[in-house]
Amino acid sequence: YTLNIRVEPGSFKTAADEVFLLTVLELGRRAFLGGVTVEASLGTWTRTRLPGGVSLRRYVSERSTSVWREPAACEICISDGAVPADAAFSVRGLYRGWKAACLPSGIYPDNGEEAKTELAAVAAAALCVGEAFLHLAGLRRDAGKRAQGISLWQPGTVDWVSAEPGPAFERLPSNLLFAGLG
Repeated sequence: YTLNIRVEPGSFKTAADEVFLLTVLELGRRAFLGGVTVEASLGTWTRTRLPGGVSLRRYVSERSTSVWREPAACEICISDGAVPADAAFSVRGLYRGWKAACLPSGIYPDNGEEAKTELAAVAAAALCVGEAFLHLAGLRRDAGKRAQGISLWQPGTVDWVSAEPGPAFERLPSNLLFAGLG
C-alpha cells in the first residue's frame, strides 16, 4: 500500500495545514507500508514546533519516501477548494472550527466563517487516512466517494455539517495530563 500527499500551491498557509500534513504523514507511515510520498514545495519556516527544532521541509523529507508513486496510488490533498483528482482515489481534509471531514477531492463545500484549527486538522487527517486504507483494502466500495465528517463539539450529532459551531478557539493548554484512561 502506498499513499501520496499533494499540497496545492497557495493552500498551505496555517499551522493547522502543517498539523494536517504531519498527522497524515505519521499515520500514513504506519498504515501504508509501501511508503508515503509528499508532493509539495514546503518553505523552511515552520509554524509548529517539531522535535529538535528541525524545519518542516527536513522533517517531511526524512519521513517520506522518494519512490515515484504509481498513477493508481491513493492521494490525500491539502487544498482550500476543489481539486481535480490526480489518482484513482483522491480525498481532501476539511478542518474548520470544531468540524473535521474527509471529502472527495472534487467537492467544494461551503467552509463557512470558521477558521482552520489544529484540533480539527488531526481528526480530519485520521478520517482521510482511514478512508484511503478502507479503499485500498477493499473494505468499502464507497470509500473516498462520500463526505464523511464529525463535529468535535457535538460528536454524537449525525449531521456534522449543521452541528452547532461551538465556542471560538482562544487558547489551548500547552500541556495536558490524561490519567485513568486505561
